[in-house]
Amino acid sequence: MLQEQKLLSVCWDTMLAKMRQILTQAFVVCLVFMSTQNVVAYEVAVSLGSTADWQATIDMGDSSKWPIVADSSWGVLANLVPIAWLERDQQEAVFRNFKIQRAITELPYNSIDWTGTQGDIAFIESFGLSVPYVFVIDGTAGESMLTREELLRVKDRFADKKIIMNTHSWVSGGDHVESVKDVLDGVCIEYFPHNERFNVAAHVAPFGRWAYENEKILMFLMPPLPDEDQFAHYVTELARIVYEENSDLPKGWMKSDQFIFSPANYTFGASSLAYVPEDDDNTVLGAAKALLMMRPELDAGQTVGVIDDRVVKYDFFQMSAVKDGYIVRLPNIQTNKAIHGRLFNLHRESRLIDLTGKNGQYFWNGKDNDALSVPGGLYILQIMIGGMGFHGKVFVY
Repeated sequence: MLQEQKLLSVCWDTMLAKMRQILTQAFVVCLVFMSTQNVVAYEVAVSLGSTADWQATIDMGDSSKWPIVADSSWGVLANLVPIAWLERDQQEAVFRNFKIQRAITELPYNSIDWTGTQGDIAFIESFGLSVPYVFVIDGTAGESMLTREELLRVKDRFADKKIIMNTHSWVSGGDHVESVKDVLDGVCIEYFPHNERFNVAAHVAPFGRWAYENEKILMFLMPPLPDEDQFAHYVTELARIVYEENSDLPKGWMKSDQFIFSPANYTFGASSLAYVPEDDDNTVLGAAKALLMMRPELDAGQTVGVIDDRVVKYDFFQMSAVKDGYIVRLPNIQTNKAIHGRLFNLHRESRLIDLTGKNGQYFWNGKDNDALSVPGGLYILQIMIGGMGFHGKVFVY
C-alpha cells in the first residue's frame, strides 16, 4: 500500500511537472507572439532638404551623433539635392545609418519619367532602401497641388506605391483636396511650425481629423527659419496642438503610422541648421528625436529609451506600477548604463528572472560601472525604485 502511494505520488508529481512545463511553454509562445507584433505609432521621417549645407549632410554619416533617430525613424524623405552631389562613400554612410531601410521619394511632376526607369527611385534603391511612397509636387509655381488628371497619371505610373500630394494652400484649396482624395493615399502639409497657436489650430489641426476619418496618410513637412534657434520646440508644439485640438476623437487616434512628421533642413535661402547631433534641441535630428520621445504624451504609441547608446523600444500593452505591463525589446549586448525610459528609470536594485529556466537570475544595482550581459530569452524584470516595486515581461533578443 505504501509503495502504491509512493508510486501515485511520483506519477502525480510527474503530471504536475508536465502541466507546468506545458503551461510555461504556452505562456512563452504567447509572449513571443505578442513581442513580435507591430505596435504602430505616428512616424518620424527625416527630410534631406534642398538648401542644406553639404557638410551638414556629410555629418549624418556618423551614426553616433544620432543613434535613436537612426534606429527608430520611419526612414528618409529624400530630396536628392545636395546629397546627389556627394561622393558615393559619403552617400552610403548617410543612407546605411537608417536602420529602417526605406524612403519617401520627392518627385516634381515635370521630372517624372513616364516610360523608362525613374532615376530618383533607382538612385535610392541602389543603396538597398525600398521606396514605398512617392511624394509628388507640381514644382512649376507657388502652388504645389496636382490636378485630378495629373494624379491619375501618377497613380498609374507608380501603381505599386502610395501617392502623397504636397500642398501649400490646403486652406484655400481645401475643396480641391476633398475632390481628389479618392485617388490619393495622402497629403503633405508644408508648413512653418513657428506660426501662432491659433493659426495651427485653425488651419492645420483640422487635417488631423480629416486624415483620421478618411483613413489617409497625413505628412507634416516642417522647415526651419533661416535664423532658427529652437527647432525642436516648434515641431513638437505643432504636434501637441494638432493632438489637443482634436481631443474629442477616440483616445489613441494618433497611434497610427498614417501620420508622419518630417522635420527638414531647407528654407527660403541658405539654411544654417545642422542635422546632427540629435541631443541638440536646435538640429533637424534633435527635433526628430523630440518627436519620437513625445509619443506617449500624445497617446501615440511606443517611445524609445537608450541602453548603451542603443535603442530600446517599449511596446505598451498596459501600464501599471505593480502588474505585468511591458514587453521590452532589448538588444542582446553587454551594457554598462541604466535603462533610461520615459516611464521609469532603472537606478535602483533590479533583477531579471528567466522564464525558460535556462539562464537563471541576474542582478543589477544600476551603477554605471556595473555591466550586465544576459543571453537572449524571456524574463521578468523586477525593479525597486524608492521602495516601490515595478515588474514586467521582458524579451531580450
